[in-house]
Amino acid sequence: MDNNIKLAFEFAWNLSEQIITLSTLVLGFTATFAKEFRTEVSQCALALCFSWIFYIVSISFGIFSFMALTGEIMKANVSGIPVNAMYYARVQIVTFGIASVLIAVAGWRASQRK
Repeated sequence: MDNNIKLAFEFAWNLSEQIITLSTLVLGFTATFAKEFRTEVSQCALALCFSWIFYIVSISFGIFSFMALTGEIMKANVSGIPVNAMYYARVQIVTFGIASVLIAVAGWRASQRK
């Protein structure tokens, strides 16, 4: 396998891994302090719930990306990052971004309420 292709696989793997780590960290942190957001059913709590859904979807697509990258590495003739792995990575990044915006909205709304 060409050195540039090896680096591309390594960078793609690391990016997915970091996004999964951040998503898991934010999920755990916000779940721990969810009582601060959930004093009433509000737009704040709704944004928080939707952000959790998007983080879980982001983690899932990161795992799919890992599986696609692993499957491609197992082939004898590797020509680059497979299209399905790039698709999964793109969905992972977009859902992570949406979830992060929703978490920011929930935090902002919670701070405005006090």
